[in-house]
Amino acid sequence: MGRVGKFLLCVLGFMCVVGVALYADFVNFCNHSVPVFAYHRITRDKDIYSMAPETFDAQMKYLHDKGYKSISLNDFIKKREIGPDAFYKNFVITFDDGYSDNNRVALPIMKQYDFTGTVFIAIKYMAWPGYVTWQDVWSLKEGGWEIGSHTWNHIALAKAKPEELEYELKNSKDFLNNFDPEFAVNTLAYPFGSYNDDVYEALKRNGYVAAVTGIDGVNTVKTPVYQLYRVNIFNDGKDVKMFAKRLLWAQLSSWARYHGFDITKARSLF
Repeated sequence: MGRVGKFLLCVLGFMCVVGVALYADFVNFCNHSVPVFAYHRITRDKDIYSMAPETFDAQMKYLHDKGYKSISLNDFIKKREIGPDAFYKNFVITFDDGYSDNNRVALPIMKQYDFTGTVFIAIKYMAWPGYVTWQDVWSLKEGGWEIGSHTWNHIALAKAKPEELEYELKNSKDFLNNFDPEFAVNTLAYPFGSYNDDVYEALKRNGYVAAVTGIDGVNTVKTPVYQLYRVNIFNDGKDVKMFAKRLLWAQLSSWARYHGFDITKARSLF
């Protein structure tokens, strides 16, 4: 073998070693980071925010068969103090707005797999047709779910005046906790993904320990607690393979971000 051949062989060997090391690092990252899945409704409606029960069931089965275990956002915050090893194949399932089917459809499906979730309630909509009643909220709490706030009026918090911001965060939290302190509401989902530094300060001032965004990604011990990423799940008419692809994209994008690279423009590949 000539010099050129030996050189190419060395380069190939080096690339193989690097590839194996990167793959091992990525797998380790996936196993010790936490996806927070974002849903809205579990219903056969055709809009993008509604997921058919049988499709949702297949997605939960996929996570169960892959060895994932559900935790709450409060569990995530507590485990951060231990370190990434505490997060082995953990995930969080969240539902925005507070629809009654979260209790009547999603809860029984998730219970089959020993999963629990977090429901973020927009107080304004409580008891409207299709939205949670107090009975629904209590049933979710009894089922091991975490109750969170989606503000009072479902407004863009970054655009709110100081007094509006205080009202939306404090009153929505107090309204639920005053009904029953066991709800222990201290987490929030941002309506319209709207937040800024003033919102962070208001969250801290009002006793919130975590808030979730609409930005794709998964979470590590270094992810800011008021800027947690989510895996956005939509009704795109695809089977569970698309669910797996959305999870993979969130993991890839956060892994790259963790190492200082932005691969946002590669989103179209998924």
